[in-house]
Amino acid sequence: MIRSNLNSAQSNRKLLDELMTPPAESYTREHTSSFLYAPFSKKCHRRIQCYGHATYNVWVLLETDPNIISFNERPPIIPVVGKDNRVVNFSAAFVAKYTDQSIVVHAIKLQNCEPEFEDTCHTLVGAALWATQNELNIRVWRVEELNEKTVELENLKRLLRYVSMPAYVRHKGTIANIRTVLERGRKETVCGLSRCQWTQG
Repeated sequence: MIRSNLNSAQSNRKLLDELMTPPAESYTREHTSSFLYAPFSKKCHRRIQCYGHATYNVWVLLETDPNIISFNERPPIIPVVGKDNRVVNFSAAFVAKYTDQSIVVHAIKLQNCEPEFEDTCHTLVGAALWATQNELNIRVWRVEELNEKTVELENLKRLLRYVSMPAYVRHKGTIANIRTVLERGRKETVCGLSRCQWTQG
């Protein structure tokens, strides 16, 4: 957990290191009631943990964003000011580092700001204030926004099945066939390439 609001340049560097460094302990399931995805991330050079469909969808967008260098899907808990000025714990979904060296905290808003979910909305407001005080950006993903990207997400997931594999190809003929397609300048589909791989495997 991050325990203080850091102001100096040296302390701010320490804060960024904490946000971008995953926990060193061995695997422990944190949310027993949520569906766990464990895809391989080439940007992190390891398998990551995504709890819930919305978190997995955000990972797909981050993993395929060329402007993102690296990210951490298990950032430390951040104490922020919530409803009635109470200190509450904020758990970001991801913290990402971009090519321009900026750091963005990614959060997911699962519900609308209806009375029964008011505490969650106050927590996000407190998180935005904390990010501003520490010269960070915050990006809040809404489930409705992710649902609007269904086609894009399905296409990206299909691509990630191949490009995210840890340097493994089923058959050497696959590489030759892909190169042939690219050299011809044809606009081959992912489905076409996938059929090529399985028939050669």
